[in-house]
Amino acid sequence: MKRIRILGLCLVIACAFGAVSVASSASAAEFGQCVAKKKSKYTESGCKTVAEKKGKPDGKGGFEFEPADSCYAQKKGNFTESGCKTVAEKKGKPDHKGSFESAPSPAYTTSSGPAELITPGFGAVKCSASSGGGLIESGTKTSTQTSFTGCESSGQKCQNTATEGNIVTFPLSGTLTEPAAGKAETVLKPASGSYLAEFGCTGVAVIRTGGTVGGNNTPVDTTGTVTTFDFEKGVEQNLETEFSASPAFEPAETLGPFPSEQVGVFTLTGSPAEMIHVN
Repeated sequence: MKRIRILGLCLVIACAFGAVSVASSASAAEFGQCVAKKKSKYTESGCKTVAEKKGKPDGKGGFEFEPADSCYAQKKGNFTESGCKTVAEKKGKPDHKGSFESAPSPAYTTSSGPAELITPGFGAVKCSASSGGGLIESGTKTSTQTSFTGCESSGQKCQNTATEGNIVTFPLSGTLTEPAAGKAETVLKPASGSYLAEFGCTGVAVIRTGGTVGGNNTPVDTTGTVTTFDFEKGVEQNLETEFSASPAFEPAETLGPFPSEQVGVFTLTGSPAEMIHVN
């Protein structure tokens, strides 16, 4: 039988950046900011050290963690009500004397070096680089889409655009989870439909990849504009790939689905600065 080669594609986010069919433990990690606030949970700007008295939280710290896209009580805030819709104004100009503030939902860009999808028994397909972007939508939700370049299967070009070797994923959604204490992981799935990407490899096959895939987010509990999203073997690797002689994927001419694994390291850059809070 003719050997078929594959390429699996997906990215984050936030990247760094809904519930998935196969997920980690219940999410405790969150995207957001550590903000100065009286009578709060933490003693310092990293939101790591809980304010305590005699070993018990006393709520007298000077900082609080606020999830992305939340509206929180804050003196001299920009909004007058808890929905953060009405700007505090005087004579038609913002006066910053409201009682509420909103935590931002930053947009971000993504980039990577080589990315590889490995399917046991079918070999590996590689892309040389990628770029893309997305949005941190809430404390646990992200959205993203990625364009991979230099994609090939043992010398055979793979693509789904007019540019040779270029593959663009479908829109993806991500869920931030905390699989173990002190660690953060984003699990990606198709934003709609069943597949993360569909493309053809010249003289090989038409290929589509579905399921979910996760990557480790670092650093955690550190405010910044750059994070790393690392796809490792065995980390929420639940990709499945099918191969067909035609885009119709008729059952008689389709092989799979077969389990696959994504490998690659992605850099997410966004503004304003955020943190992934796991404390």
